[in-house]
Amino acid sequence: MSLKLFTQATKPHWTRCFYLIALGFYFLVLVSASQDNSQVSRAEFIAMVSHNQPDHPFLPKNHAELSQEELFSKMSRILKVRGFKVLTEKDAKGVMTDQEFVRVAYALSGEPPGKNLFEQKQFLKQQGIVKSADIGITTGVEGQILQTHQGERTSTDIMLASPVFMNDQIRTKPESKATFTFDDKSSLTLGENASVNIKKHIYDPEKDLRQTVVNVALGTVRFVVTKGKSKGSAFKVVTPTAVAGVRGTEFVVTVHPNGKTSFINIEGSIDTAPKLPNGKLGPQSVLTKGKMLGVLKNGVVSDIQNLPPLLVELAANDALPPGLLAMAKNGTFPPGLLKQAEAGELPAGLMKQADKQRGPPAKRGGTSITVTRETAEGAVRGPFFDKARRRLAKRQGSGDPVITGGNGIKPKFRDLNNKFAGVKSRKPDLNSIVGSSNSRKPSVTGPPVNPGSYSQMWCMGT
Repeated sequence: MSLKLFTQATKPHWTRCFYLIALGFYFLVLVSASQDNSQVSRAEFIAMVSHNQPDHPFLPKNHAELSQEELFSKMSRILKVRGFKVLTEKDAKGVMTDQEFVRVAYALSGEPPGKNLFEQKQFLKQQGIVKSADIGITTGVEGQILQTHQGERTSTDIMLASPVFMNDQIRTKPESKATFTFDDKSSLTLGENASVNIKKHIYDPEKDLRQTVVNVALGTVRFVVTKGKSKGSAFKVVTPTAVAGVRGTEFVVTVHPNGKTSFINIEGSIDTAPKLPNGKLGPQSVLTKGKMLGVLKNGVVSDIQNLPPLLVELAANDALPPGLLAMAKNGTFPPGLLKQAEAGELPAGLMKQADKQRGPPAKRGGTSITVTRETAEGAVRGPFFDKARRRLAKRQGSGDPVITGGNGIKPKFRDLNNKFAGVKSRKPDLNSIVGSSNSRKPSVTGPPVNPGSYSQMWCMGT
């Protein structure tokens, strides 16, 4: 075969080979230029701070000589001394979550402890470290879910992992459901045609303090509430006819179109009270596991009813069909229906509805988001942490107690004089160490919930 014929015969192959090589090269360039979404461990993030901010006042003096694990161990102790327990007893190699990122970034900012998680997020948002001061994320979606932020008239569709904010109005369309998980791991699952307003959610993980108020205007909502240990913690659910104060528990609230409210308790206990015509709250009723209570308009309350295991199981699996709830006239189920449910059966039409809506939303995600390497590097390379010394100096001038890193060992109060220039000749100010009466206290306040109407609402430890 002549060279000319050989060239003509192989030309298409060479052309295809050239295009494949060009495509591969383009793919490599695209990948190299793309965002780095790989995960970052807790120890890696601390090491990033050490590498990019070597003069940070909280770092041990010998931090450059330490391994990642040693540095992590010392930094966890330093932060704990400063009032931040975010890294205490945590696995150094564990993946850092978004909540841990917020808490560590705030702890290293030089700002004082005592702020709840929402306040920390607000501060970091102002500094450009996080994009939003959310209070939770969407962990389950099925169908169409609409979200309206405070002050906005238009709604947006909620997707998996969408953030949730204080004062958000959330509505589900027909044949839709959604699950939302708060920062404290409490969650609520909305059934179809439901409407809620997240009036307040304040969480302080350092103190295990949680204050939450959720208004349920319509539909069925299942709550799984974690137990807050600190005094002053509360989780309240407000409906058109009743208010419930909740301890760590799982329960279902249904608000019917006529305003009637049904409470079904699955685990733990809840305290309920009707809203009276004068705006006050009526006598409290305690619901324990497997109990149901109905609250009508004008403060009328039904008798507490024992539910068969079948109905409790349906409630726990988001499978209470609207047709079944509609049969609960005056807040109680008919005796005949209860007798049938005791035998483990329901009318065929109701069981068909239950089976159709049983289980969690079709699309599910984790209850927390991990921090990407790009986010972590963007934070440690910027000027945010570099300003920590300036913030500390400002606090020192105001008399606030300040503890720096040193060698990563808990400093003794008698040695505080040697930590800062200009105060060596003075004795330690005991008030500045333990906090004076003028010290700034952590704020756990949030948007009020109609204070004039609910002046009798009780503050319940959860």
